Amino acid sequence: MRFRIQSIALILGLFALVACQGPVYQTPSATGNGAQNAPSRGVNDDIAYNGNDNGQDVILQTFSWNSASLLQPNYYNTLATNASGIRAYFTYAWLPPPANSADIPGYMPGDWKNLKNNYGTQAELKSLIAALQPATGRQTQVLADIVVNHRAGTGTPINYPGQGSFYNNYNYGNEFNMTGENFIFGNEDNYGSGKGPSGFGLASEGTWTFGGRTYHNEDFVGSPDLNHWNANTRGLVASWLNWLKKPLNAGFNGWRYDMIGGYSPEFLGSYNDQSLPTLSVGEKTNLCPRHRLSY
Repeated sequence: MRFRIQSIALILGLFALVACQGPVYQTPSATGNGAQNAPSRGVNDDIAYNGNDNGQDVILQTFSWNSASLLQPNYYNTLATNASGIRAYFTYAWLPPPANSADIPGYMPGDWKNLKNNYGTQAELKSLIAALQPATGRQTQVLADIVVNHRAGTGTPINYPGQGSFYNNYNYGNEFNMTGENFIFGNEDNYGSGKGPSGFGLASEGTWTFGGRTYHNEDFVGSPDLNHWNANTRGLVASWLNWLKKPLNAGFNGWRYDMIGGYSPEFLGSYNDQSLPTLSVGEKTNLCPRHRLSY
């Protein structure tokens, strides 16, 4: 197959399917501060897989860790010039995290509504998605890399002696604004006074059980983790996903959830139920910093 996207990786990762057929979902028993707000889901409830049932779905990972640096700021435009080739061979295209971020690759998002990042502008992102989904002919569904395990602050980084520099402005100024209750201040999110949002929450990372095993949710040490046990937090996440689906804002069709080991899996079901993606997949790795798993 002669098909080349200049400077863009064509590497397909291994995915843990969050949306799949069959009775594979069982409600975990989650613990942690705020667990009483967890959504209810019946044992062995299906999360419907809406993709192609005949095994012909192929997901293209359109970027590598260095794509933003190598192509900056022309990633979206470069990919758009290859849209016809992508549509010819792939049913899904996985794009990088869309939100403005404290890091170059996009995995420390801050202002969710600001879609100008190191890959391009919001207008360029919309043009890319439109090129992948023309009014006539074969279309490619587009997955957004959703980073909701943690959320970075904005503004100018402040240096804390011996601990590094942190973004500590958590007033995002839009409908996706968050306060202390939306964040975790657990054993490993030790940012200290002034580093987190006002009234930084005291919820723990929590655990969940399945098949007789207890799993400890992973912590991300680069920025505060979200308190998914809080109903308001879940509402903000779901609202953002639905916002990203609207063509006026972006036009995504589904999700690739980043770092799903950071929060209990029942919340993924809740987010899918509320946003109805065409397909969702999730990244689960044992290589995350300070990963803990007990059997």
